[in-house]
Amino acid sequence: MLSKTISGLSRWYYYRQPSALNPKNGLSRDDGFDWKATDDDPYFSVKPLKGPMPQGWYMLEVSVRSSAPSLDGRLYFNTGQGYTEDQAFKLPLKSGRLFKKIVYFDRKVNSLRFDPCTGPTKFTVEHFCFCKLTAGKARSLMVNKVKRWHPEYKLKA
Repeated sequence: MLSKTISGLSRWYYYRQPSALNPKNGLSRDDGFDWKATDDDPYFSVKPLKGPMPQGWYMLEVSVRSSAPSLDGRLYFNTGQGYTEDQAFKLPLKSGRLFKKIVYFDRKVNSLRFDPCTGPTKFTVEHFCFCKLTAGKARSLMVNKVKRWHPEYKLKA
């Protein structure tokens, strides 16, 4: 039974891509929280621990505990052109809640930048991870989300 479950998971879930967050700008250590954002552009460089991320679908998981109830985060990804607004995802983070977002990278990602907020605040990054997904699983997750929002939605093949 367990081997069937593991086999079933491997069809949609390749691996977790844990990442190291390295403070780069506008961040200092804080008592009570891990970090204090000291300016309007605090960010971490993100180093995937398994090397560059190949093209494909991923589930981004982020959890931040903050002195503010919500944070306007952003994730920038560099596929060779540097960090630009065209290569960024908005992350509307709520303190203490796990945020998940399905993302697609059309090329190998060389580096990432995580901006947890847009101004001074105190926070702790409790969880930051990518999970590689198959195209089928990404599609299934997105269709199910749309169906929850719009129960009358019917997928047309």
